[in-house]
Amino acid sequence: MPAVSLLPFVAVWGTAFDQVLLLVILVGFCVAAIWLMLKKEGSKQTKALWLTALFGFGTCFSFIASASSSRYIEHGVAVLFFTLAIIFLLYGKSDFVVGLLLGCAVIAQLPVALLFPFFLFFYKLFFYDAH
Repeated sequence: MPAVSLLPFVAVWGTAFDQVLLLVILVGFCVAAIWLMLKKEGSKQTKALWLTALFGFGTCFSFIASASSSRYIEHGVAVLFFTLAIIFLLYGKSDFVVGLLLGCAVIAQLPVALLFPFFLFFYKLFFYDAH
């Protein structure tokens, strides 16, 4: 998935594209996705703001944005797709899209597959009767 994420940028700017720029973009999208997830979950605005700031600056993401390593791109892509899968699950969107996003996160980093039971539990707990 990190290579797939780099494809549009390399197609436009060639192999001289700086992967640190991709990391900054990924980290920005991850922080925005955390904000959306917290707001959909029902957090108040101040709580969501503080938790989003804590995620952005209190975790490894502030370091990831400045580092230049393909390992960090993997981490950023996995967190982004996993968070998007949670958002789509909370919004009750297509199960196929949730599975696709979770699959993209697993392709980025294999240990994300260990979080699959979370999705099964959440789906059964909240959406089993609705479908």
